[in-house]
Amino acid sequence: NTNVAIAFIRQSRYTKEFLDGSDYYSLSFFDRPEYDKMYGVFGSVSGRDEDKIAKCGLTLSLEKDAPLFAEASMTVICRKAVRQTMELDNILDKGYVEKFYPTGDKHDIYIGEIFL
Repeated sequence: NTNVAIAFIRQSRYTKEFLDGSDYYSLSFFDRPEYDKMYGVFGSVSGRDEDKIAKCGLTLSLEKDAPLFAEASMTVICRKAVRQTMELDNILDKGYVEKFYPTGDKHDIYIGEIFL
């Protein structure tokens, strides 16, 4: 009986360290075409290696220790309620396991109550 948002984060991602270190997380949405290239940068470069936020020209602030970007058309802040590791044995279509998890790098699933 509450609004929630679900995020899937691979265990190897730098983002996971931030999620695990806070009670809150954010989901930001960008609806303008000038941000299309940003998705390629965020999906291919690790924040451990370079400052993706600066590289993409985003303006960062924090709310409840969750990152907000001024350029986002919408941001949802969630209070973590559940974290669970996705077990590969629970994936019914074993083709997905072969295609998306060839090295066994699982996702953790975060369910958060939408706070703001």
